[in-house]
Amino acid sequence: MVSESSIEGLCIPGAQTDCMTNVLRRMFMADTAATGAKRQGSEREVFPEILQLHGYDHLGMILVSTPLTSTNYLTWSCSIKRALRAKTKLGFIDGSCTKPDVNDAKYEQWMKVDSMVTTWILNSISKDIVQAYTYAKSSRNLWLDLELRYGGCNGRLLYQLQRSITSLAQGNLSLADYYMKLKMLWDKLIELKPTPQCTCHGCTYGATQAIADSSLFAQLLQFFMGLSEEFDNVRQQILVMESMPSINKAYSMVASVGKQRMVHLVSSENVGLHTQLRQKESLKESHEKSHWKTEEINIVITVRGLDTLERLVLNSMEHRIGTRN
Repeated sequence: MVSESSIEGLCIPGAQTDCMTNVLRRMFMADTAATGAKRQGSEREVFPEILQLHGYDHLGMILVSTPLTSTNYLTWSCSIKRALRAKTKLGFIDGSCTKPDVNDAKYEQWMKVDSMVTTWILNSISKDIVQAYTYAKSSRNLWLDLELRYGGCNGRLLYQLQRSITSLAQGNLSLADYYMKLKMLWDKLIELKPTPQCTCHGCTYGATQAIADSSLFAQLLQFFMGLSEEFDNVRQQILVMESMPSINKAYSMVASVGKQRMVHLVSSENVGLHTQLRQKESLKESHEKSHWKTEEINIVITVRGLDTLERLVLNSMEHRIGTRN
């Protein structure tokens, strides 16, 4: 390694001294930068990504927008895990990043990051609840306590979700609102009871795919059972297909039929409105023959409708003709 103090001793007297000095100085700076990069690289090797904190990681950070309450543990825990996974800190609460030995070089860094994760979780709990967990020993213990207190009634939650899914029907809901509600229930159910995974490496028997396909087919049937009767035709067409479409594809097919029906309905309404306007103008033109005033015609149209006005005008004209005779 070239030291800066040795540069002057290597300089050549004369006109080329300045040039040689600059060359040696650049060599020294390059050597220093390489040494610093090696030192930083060795530090990263000592502390893996999960044990690193960045400049934007601070104690006041709130991971989720909606704090934990006594009724929203399922959605709250899902959001917390997603946020910690994005920050490569999920291992602190799921138990995969265990606490090292006191004599381990990583011990202090682990304690530092774990305290940060614990604070983030506490910041995401409502004020009515957080006081009971202020003295949590670690983020893992805090997470297990919250899960035991608010997420332990899985049987009751599963029953409520399954019953809500079974009883949900479109009714007066739009197709989009019906599907959105159903999908939210599905997502909660999967979060509470994930699809079983095959434990064999590679799953050569296809068990994992078979389980996934069965779950998706059940969702498709649940979606069809709650649809309004106006979608009976497209529902029957999909059910007789040799290869069942995905739930998203089935929704797209049903939505397409709904849009076509809406266009046809609007077109029919426009034709009907145009016909009514023509009838109204025709009846107004005949008011002179029947001696009806325009104001009287408008009142009858508003209160009784065009059909009533037409009968009244005809009766009036017949009465006049009979009187003349």
